[in-house]
Amino acid sequence: MIRRFAVTSFQIIHETLRGVIDHDGVTFASTIAFALLFALFPFLIMLVLAGSAVLGEARALAFEGELMGLLPDYVVKTIKPEVEAVLSTRASGGFLTFGVLAILFSVSGFVETVRYALNRAYRCDETRSFFFRRATGLLFALGVTLTLVAVAALGLAVPLALELVRKFAPDVALNFSLIETGRRLTVLLLVALLLVALNSLLPTERMRVRSVLPGVVLTLILLWIFSQLFVVYLTHFSNLGATYGGLAGVIVLMLFFEFSALALIVGAEFNRSIADHSAMPDMRIVADQ
Repeated sequence: MIRRFAVTSFQIIHETLRGVIDHDGVTFASTIAFALLFALFPFLIMLVLAGSAVLGEARALAFEGELMGLLPDYVVKTIKPEVEAVLSTRASGGFLTFGVLAILFSVSGFVETVRYALNRAYRCDETRSFFFRRATGLLFALGVTLTLVAVAALGLAVPLALELVRKFAPDVALNFSLIETGRRLTVLLLVALLLVALNSLLPTERMRVRSVLPGVVLTLILLWIFSQLFVVYLTHFSNLGATYGGLAGVIVLMLFFEFSALALIVGAEFNRSIADHSAMPDMRIVADQ
C-alpha cells in the first residue's frame, strides 16, 4: 500500500514537471508576467483616480495604501513611487478616457494569456470565438476588481470601527496582533479564491472545484516558498542595481510575476496529473467525463 502510494506520487510529480516542460510552462510564465506588468499600472492608477472622484483625495490615498497592502513589500517598493508620480499630476478627461481603453485592452489580454496557458495545462482545445473570450475575460477581471475594492474598503472600515470602539467603549482592550492576523488571513483567502476561479472558470472546459483544490494548495505553498527565498535573495545576494540601473525595480517585478505565474501553471499541471491517476469519477476533469 505504502509502496503503491509512493510510486503513484512519484509518477504524479514526474508528469507534473514533464507537463510544465512539454507545454512551454516557463515561456508562458514569462508571457503572463509581461502581460500583468503591462496591465497593472493603468489598473491601479484608474482605481485610485476613480476612488479620488468618489471618496475625495485624502481617502483615495488611504484606499491606495490598502490596495498596496495586498502585495508583498518588495513589490510595493517598486510600484508605489511610480503610481504616486502619475497621481501627483492632475488627470484630464482625455487621460481618463485613454486610461479606461488601456485597461480594457491590457487586462483582457492578460486574462487571455492566462487562459491559454491553463488550456495547455489541462489539455483543452479552445473553440470559442475571439470576442467571446475577450468579453468573458473582462467580466472575470471585473469580478477580481470588485473583490479587491471590497477588501481595500474593509481595510478602510477597520480603523473607523476601532475609533468608534475607543470613543464609546474606551475600557475595551483591543488585540491589534489578532486584527493583523485577520487581515493576513483575509488576503490569503482572497488569493486562494482567485486561484480557484482561475483554474475552474478560465479554461475552455469547466473544472470541478474539488478537482482543482490540490493544485491551488500547491500553488499557495510555492508562492510562499518563493516569496521567502526572494526576500533573502534581494536582501543578501541581489545586485540588480549595478546590472540594470534604474530598471532594477521593473526587473524585480518581472521576476516576481514570472515565478508567480509559473507556480500557477505547476498547480494546473499537478491537477491534471492527479486526475490522470485517479480512479474516482468526481476527481476527473469535466471534459473527460
